[in-house]
Amino acid sequence: MASTIQVDKIQDQGGNTMISSNGSGTFTSNLPTTSSGYAFISKSTIGADTATLEITGLGTTYESYRFIINGLYTDNAGHPRLLFQTGDSGGYETGSNYHSGHVYLTTESSAGGGYEQLSTTGFRLCDAIGTNTNGELSGWFDIYNHSTSGKKKRLNFHFQHRRSAGGVYDKIGGGTIAVETAEDRIKLYLDSGEMEGGTVYAYGMVQA
Repeated sequence: MASTIQVDKIQDQGGNTMISSNGSGTFTSNLPTTSSGYAFISKSTIGADTATLEITGLGTTYESYRFIINGLYTDNAGHPRLLFQTGDSGGYETGSNYHSGHVYLTTESSAGGGYEQLSTTGFRLCDAIGTNTNGELSGWFDIYNHSTSGKKKRLNFHFQHRRSAGGVYDKIGGGTIAVETAEDRIKLYLDSGEMEGGTVYAYGMVQA
């Protein structure tokens, strides 16, 4: 048997009103709102023969961002690397501004790591991506201080994909973009060939 509780006000033990109603279906909530987490910004679908994917509109509402990549793949058998650049309406950063370090594990029981400072290119997220959907890549990367002036941009990332040599490649790392200007966009691309599919989600980091 169904039953109904009809009240116009819900209070805590101290007499503080948490939720109230005017009796006509309009209510007021005094419950606390979320002060941290991730706010969805955009979803980008990668089509066939995509050379670059730009995500713009990353303004000053959030100073840091998370990007989730799901199912990115290529038809390039040359085992390309996935990179990105950061920039603004004046263009993208090049030169020796991108510094990254990583460690990796594979299902073939190999492991290793490395450090890289790239010139006139971008931040290296992953390499040796396998061909077609069998080699699809998924993971995430965070950029801190992206839209903040006076601070270098810091990064963390974690990706997994099928290797060109076979097996699964799991890579974790971080780094720095040695630029202290506020920027509002990123550009993803491969160092050779084109992207053929996948989805990229952008989120702003909500901070209290």
